[in-house]
Amino acid sequence: MEQVYPYWRYVKKIGDYSGGGGSRKWKCNFCGYEKKGNVTRVKDHFARIPCRDIGPCKEVPNDVYEGLEAWR
Repeated sequence: MEQVYPYWRYVKKIGDYSGGGGSRKWKCNFCGYEKKGNVTRVKDHFARIPCRDIGPCKEVPNDVYEGLEAWR
């Protein structure tokens, strides 16, 4: 069973799991950014800081951003 993280609420999961570590393709509900990766990649996207190979989400509302930061 997949572990539930609040980050997954703000992306659309595209397709099934592919590979280990919970990786899957996802699309941001706010900016439309698409990427393949696990919840860590989703966290990086919402952190608004360019890191690794993930672009920051510039469209995430402040209230959502602050709520997600509590989970980091």
